[in-house]
Amino acid sequence: LELMDKVRGYETASFEDVTIPPPAEPDPQKLDSELQRCPLPNIPHFSEKEVRDALRKDISSHCCYSQRPVRDMCITDIKHSIAFHYTLETFTEIRTTCWAFEPYTGGTIAGSNSGSVPGPWEILAFPPTYFKNHSTQLEVPHTASLKTCHVCGGVGRKRCSTCSGKGSAYCFSCHGAGYRHITL
Repeated sequence: LELMDKVRGYETASFEDVTIPPPAEPDPQKLDSELQRCPLPNIPHFSEKEVRDALRKDISSHCCYSQRPVRDMCITDIKHSIAFHYTLETFTEIRTTCWAFEPYTGGTIAGSNSGSVPGPWEILAFPPTYFKNHSTQLEVPHTASLKTCHVCGGVGRKRCSTCSGKGSAYCFSCHGAGYRHITL
């Protein structure tokens, strides 16, 4: 990790995922001043007959409700008002960063000398559909570099930890004899 380039905005990056918090929220007072109130729609006025008809229609959709209140109810005043039904749907996004590596197969390297590195939240990423879990991996532009392989040390080979490079390992089941004696 200490061999990796230090990239502004990605100082916490490691070979494990590190969650990057989103940028600071805008000032709420500034948002309030930018909000505009929409004019309320005209409220229709209903007569007593229309109110009774609406109540009668609602009661008829329920099996055990009586029509008696519709007939006997004394309506003294009808006040008109507006009501809104709100549904809150939220959509969240989490961004993580980590160093990734792959074998170099030739070609140009788009490193920090080829442009400025965008911050984690400056990279445009669009989900294929909203409100469904989705994960996307993107390379951060201008962060590529060419390093000696940390696994083999640049040799191109790695000693097998099982056989220590001998090509075969001792079998603990048959003790190297090639067969096991089983008794019943």
